[in-house]
Order: sequence, then structure tokens, then C-alpha cells
Amino acid sequence: MFKIKNYTKGWIKDWHFWFEALLGLAIFAFLFLKIILAILEIIEIQINIRQWINEQDLDSLTTAQIMAHLTDKTIYNQDYASWIIIGVNKESETITAMANIGSYIFYWFSYFTHDSNILVGIWLLALSSSKIYPKLNSKDYRFLTYNWSLVVTTFITITSVIFTFLLVPTYFFGNVNQGDINITFLDIVSGVVLHIIFPWIFIIYQIWINPMKVQFAPKEYAKRKWFAGPMLLVIYSVGSCFN
Repeated sequence: MFKIKNYTKGWIKDWHFWFEALLGLAIFAFLFLKIILAILEIIEIQINIRQWINEQDLDSLTTAQIMAHLTDKTIYNQDYASWIIIGVNKESETITAMANIGSYIFYWFSYFTHDSNILVGIWLLALSSSKIYPKLNSKDYRFLTYNWSLVVTTFITITSVIFTFLLVPTYFFGNVNQGDINITFLDIVSGVVLHIIFPWIFIIYQIWINPMKVQFAPKEYAKRKWFAGPMLLVIYSVGSCFN
């Protein structure tokens, strides 16, 4: 049974603990900063749209005119402007703009790149916790196993490969000047850190420096555990269809 007092005293001198804990926290910090800044950007657009509406002749202003202004790529970042809803305030019977923050958060978490980073962060924090409470690394905690190690490593590798070979060329060689792609310096930094630097630090650490012990022979593993990773991908794909 898990008890607070059942901890090892040598964890504070174990560099593996600090590496896993700090990398896991850094991943969550970058993800949190990314989604918070995006939400603030949406709110700022909402405020600007409302101000613009109030400056117009409300008697002749139409929803089509507002949408034309909102979708102007030279004024607003369309990655965030698309989450603004134009509607009528029932109390004052005036046209207003609302930020659809809830739907954006749901959409944000539907990204495989974000989910795989979250999975790595959870894995690292659980792994670091096992240095303090070894019980976490026993059979009772099936997340810290060779099979899950393989799943987490595979998922974050897919994320890094897709970002490097598909998204990076789009970022740097797409029609940025025409406004088809809206990227900022922060987008580039967070993208490179979350999808290239952190993933490969984790991959190198997990495969070569601190690999999990193989629980089954390769043939037995193929028979018993091969379906776990693909099953998670299927679940994710089905869930994405409802996004």
C-alpha cells in the first residue's frame, strides 16, 4: 500500500530524478504558456472587434460587414480570429463579438503534437516520482513499464518527425507574405523546443541513458503487447473525428 512515509532518502542526490522532474515540468510550462498566450490573443481580438463595432454606424452595420473586417488577414491573425463569434445581444439588441474559448481549448487538446508532449510530461514526472517512492515502479503501477516506455517514445518520435519534415517547410517556405500562414517568433521558439529539442532529449535519455528493462522476449512481446500502441492511435483518430 502506498504511504507518504515510504520514500527513499537518496533521491535528492540522484541526477536522474532532477533530469526527469525538470524536463517534465519544462514541457508542461511551455505547453501552459502556449495555450495561455493563445487565449489572451483571442480575447484581445474580441475586445478590438467590439471596439470597432461601437465605432461604426450601428443602424447600417451588417453582420457581413463585421465578418469581412474580422476575416481581414492584414488586421487579425486568422488562427485566433476564427474563434470569434458574431451574434446579437438579446438584452440590448446590439451586435456583439464573443470569444469561443471553450471550443478553442478542446481544439487545442485535440492536436496529436500537444497530446504526445503531455504524455511525455506525465511519464517523466511519474518516473521522477518513482525515485522518491519506489513503489510507483512496481507491478501495481503499470504505466511505468517497458511497453508504455515504447509507446511514449514512439508517439513523441512521430511528433518530431512530422513537425520537422512537414510543418517546418510549411512555416518557412509557405505563403507567409500573402497572409496564408501566421507565425510569430514565439511560434517558432515553442515549436522547435516542444517538437524538436525536448523530444530528442527525451528520446536519447529514454533509449540510451535510462532505458526500461524488457519484460518479455521479443517474440513474446510481439504476441502479447503489439496492439497497445496502435490501439491508442486508433482511439485518438476516432476521437479526432468528433472535433
